[in-house]
Amino acid sequence: MPVEHKEILEAIRTGDGDAARIVSDNHVKKLKEFVVNEGESAFRSRSNNSE
Repeated sequence: MPVEHKEILEAIRTGDGDAARIVSDNHVKKLKEFVVNEGESAFRSRSNNSE
């Protein structure tokens, strides 16, 4: 299980909704950035291979 998931669960278990939201928002932001960067990388790779 990713560290972020453990941190979210721990915050929920302790009743700290604010911390759970902050950690989950940061986790989603990282995932979005990863998907965008990987998509751009794959697109560039595909474009370079077609030339």
